[in-house]
Amino acid sequence: MGEFFKDPEDLIIGFITGIVWGFVLQKAKVSKADVVINLLLLRDFTVHRVGVSLLITTMLIIHILYDLDPIQLSLPHTVIAGQLIGGIIMGIGIGISGYCPATSVAAIGEGAIDAIFFICGMLTGSAIFAEYYPFFQKTIIYKWDLGYITLPELLGISHWFLIGLFILA
Repeated sequence: MGEFFKDPEDLIIGFITGIVWGFVLQKAKVSKADVVINLLLLRDFTVHRVGVSLLITTMLIIHILYDLDPIQLSLPHTVIAGQLIGGIIMGIGIGISGYCPATSVAAIGEGAIDAIFFICGMLTGSAIFAEYYPFFQKTIIYKWDLGYITLPELLGISHWFLIGLFILA
């Protein structure tokens, strides 16, 4: 499994975390495509409220554990061009389907057949990206490579200050 899962405990923690997130997404009713589409149409902000709540909770847990030192952050390079292009492609997929990766899996759990097409499209896109990765790596991905940097480091502020801003917003 490579360097990402040297310890089987990581897989177990990831599996349990996925179940908890899926439960929250399903109970909040954000696993329905029309709820996501209504967010994009600025009609229903349920997905936004749930997403921001989950994001803040995750930020708090990760940074408390990081500051207490039982975990180390494993950061990818901050590569502006690659992340911008990837975000645009993902946004188009979400806009067309009404699903994001997490909500699509929750929707499949509810029996939504259309979410299967989103998953197939996502897997197909991932396979195409993997096949052409050497080309993308040389030409696009590492344009504007900022290295291993976080948003608080880039802005020169404490991660707790940024988390506080997220909570206040």
